[in-house]
Amino acid sequence: MAQIKLKVVEILWRDHIGFNGWVELENCIKESEEPARTVGYLIHENKKAFFLAQSISETGDFGDVIKILKATIVRKRCLV
Repeated sequence: MAQIKLKVVEILWRDHIGFNGWVELENCIKESEEPARTVGYLIHENKKAFFLAQSISETGDFGDVIKILKATIVRKRCLV
């Protein structure tokens, strides 16, 4: 297998919150956005998002891919 050269990045981003069941408006407003931190191989980037994979197979397929919208990003840094 040819070696794939990809950056390993850490992205701190603001996650969305959902509410299950009946909730009062005041309780929804009080909740703050949940911070999230994701580390992975940067496999693709476009105008709106970064795509990170946790794993790469011997055949070059990607496992556990997450799409993080750029509008939610607090900080991004290259680790490798």
